[in-house]
Amino acid sequence: MSSLSNGGKEDTKGEVGASVRSHRRQPELFSREIPPASPKLNCQCTTIPILDIDEQPEWSQTLHDPEPEEQDYAESEKPEQPAKPRVAPPPKAANPVPVPPKPKGPAGPAVSNSLDLQTKGKVDRAVRDVTKTIDDIHGDGNLTKIPIKNSYGKRAQGAFWREQFNNRPIRIDISPNSDHVKLNVAHEIGHLLDYNGIPRGAIHGSNRSFMLDPQFSGWFKAVKESEAIKSIEALKGKTHGEYLKPGAEQTTRWTLDRKHINYLLSENEMWARSYAQYIATKSGDSEMATELDKQRASAYGQVYNSQWTDKDFEPIGKEIDKLFQGLGWIK
Repeated sequence: MSSLSNGGKEDTKGEVGASVRSHRRQPELFSREIPPASPKLNCQCTTIPILDIDEQPEWSQTLHDPEPEEQDYAESEKPEQPAKPRVAPPPKAANPVPVPPKPKGPAGPAVSNSLDLQTKGKVDRAVRDVTKTIDDIHGDGNLTKIPIKNSYGKRAQGAFWREQFNNRPIRIDISPNSDHVKLNVAHEIGHLLDYNGIPRGAIHGSNRSFMLDPQFSGWFKAVKESEAIKSIEALKGKTHGEYLKPGAEQTTRWTLDRKHINYLLSENEMWARSYAQYIATKSGDSEMATELDKQRASAYGQVYNSQWTDKDFEPIGKEIDKLFQGLGWIK
């Protein structure tokens, strides 16, 4: 597997720019679409074309006439008593706007059933923890069972492999050389759900159009309106970003990689990153929470804002809940 570019690097001597190593050409039978990445990026998403495979208002008070003073009358002289006024019933409350029920638990097949674990060590423990967590949050549709393995690349920390023309998943690779292995696992499973679990319509080609897919309309709007994505879009016209080292008073410059910015703004990558943060947030897993905090506080996280703050992510998480409820993956 070829390595990825590092998403730009720190300009320690004040010089601008950093060279980006080009990818080594593959044999003619296989071609790979490998987006630019960085040491802190979760994913190297790879495709392989394989030939010939194909809310009661209050009651209103009614005022009664005062009772007349008692007088002595002959039985026949007694005046007629006025009829007591009728008390009007309270007005009916307007029909409340229906509120979607809160998720109660997973429904459908367990995601873990679709993964053939061929992992070991640090990766194996992370995969087992994350898949169990996912099974407690939501189910899935009819996923193709694929292997998930250890990889030992130093720069690509995770990869989802699929056939280019029919999107059939091949395998997931996870590297132990990462300080956020659990987030990486959830990220790559997010790709699996996109390409193999969540139904696609006829308008979609090799990559889903999240903007046009009605299932993702709420999610897409929430993501595009988030501060994190707006900040990434603001990087397009810049050559350098800045980050603050722990204990430092002045920021350090970071040379930006334009291809990497476009990669972070691609719809399928925004989905995978949001899915990973959704699982980390819903699970309450302390290790995933720590990984998420480290990712956001890192130099890369400060420059590229690849993950959302907790407040910024709230609308996105709610939309993912709605999506999974609509799919029947959450009760």
